[in-house]
Amino acid sequence: MGISSNLRTAFFFAMKDIIKDKKIFLFIFIAISFGTANAMIINGITDGLVLDLVDNTINSNTGHITIYPDQDKQYIEGVGVKEMKLKSMSGIVAYSSRLQVGGVIKNKGMAKSVSIVALDPANEEKISTIFEKIESGKALSSRDSNDIIISFRIQEDMGINTGDEVILTFENGNSKLYNVKGIIHTGVPAVDANTVYIPIEEAKQQLGMQDKASVILVRLTDKNSAAGYKPIIKQELELSDVRTWKEEVEYTLSSAATMNQLGNTIVLISLIAANVSVAVIIYVSIVNKRRQIGIMKSIGVKNSLIFTIFLIEAMFFGIAGVIGGDMLGYAVIRYLENHPFYDPLSREYLGARFGIYLLFSASMTSFGTSVLAGVYPAINAGKTNIIQAIYGGR
Repeated sequence: MGISSNLRTAFFFAMKDIIKDKKIFLFIFIAISFGTANAMIINGITDGLVLDLVDNTINSNTGHITIYPDQDKQYIEGVGVKEMKLKSMSGIVAYSSRLQVGGVIKNKGMAKSVSIVALDPANEEKISTIFEKIESGKALSSRDSNDIIISFRIQEDMGINTGDEVILTFENGNSKLYNVKGIIHTGVPAVDANTVYIPIEEAKQQLGMQDKASVILVRLTDKNSAAGYKPIIKQELELSDVRTWKEEVEYTLSSAATMNQLGNTIVLISLIAANVSVAVIIYVSIVNKRRQIGIMKSIGVKNSLIFTIFLIEAMFFGIAGVIGGDMLGYAVIRYLENHPFYDPLSREYLGARFGIYLLFSASMTSFGTSVLAGVYPAINAGKTNIIQAIYGGR
């Protein structure tokens, strides 16, 4: 018999065997489906957590491009001219200059070192979502000169509430009484730890600074084009320390790589566990068919054909299980995208993310392990002794 004829024969017997043993097929289908779905869901959740954290950092603290003073300077000078240049560049939709200085906040005999972030509320609304993170109270406006916003950690540590008055001392020694207009929770731990927000014009007056900034945030029409804009902005603004959002969240991305490795390890272990069960089920099924295998060999069926029959069965189990797992995994990830869960630590809603690569990765891994799970039982089936098989010997 030719190769094509052998394959047709093997396929015929394999399909006949699968149809006959529907319970075996169902058990294996469930095991592979859940293993495949588990792989997709774990990686989808991991990716979602990382992307949510990155997006939150960009929207609250970095923008798509962050411009810093040169290494030998404390501040960016000539900010007005630099902002005019940014405004004239196509592809830049918004920018916002910030002043960042140290200070101390005092209330009811308590004091705490804080990071004072001075910003232009009108520009911030275009570049960040920071004022959308206010838990209580109201956002700052450009007209405010006696109001500040504090992070929720300061509020918790010092017992300050919206409407309370606090004394804010700047790093140059100037102090002023301010009204707490709002409490903010950005979801970025480093920012939420001890940050006070104040209108930039008020900060300039208290610090005696004009036309200076600690950082300039830039928002692009497409964040993925940040690497291309970096050298252009460096040249136009004559500044050397310009960073893309990927460089700003490098630590987060490196942590994400570790999380992905951990997730992949968990996925691999779960797939191996699922397919050990598959291998056992196939092996038991083959043992129960020893007499049938012996009869087939007695009429001239070769070992290779018997091996091929059970290998095709394993491949069919793998394909069916992968399809079922892909459908289940896709449905769960889409559900988690639309129904994110609340994280009490960051006080943010976190969801999964779906990507075609999740289907491909989970499908290939699950199918491969499923086929491998069927190889050993298939080899044993091909080596079955005719006499022992027919008469029940071991």
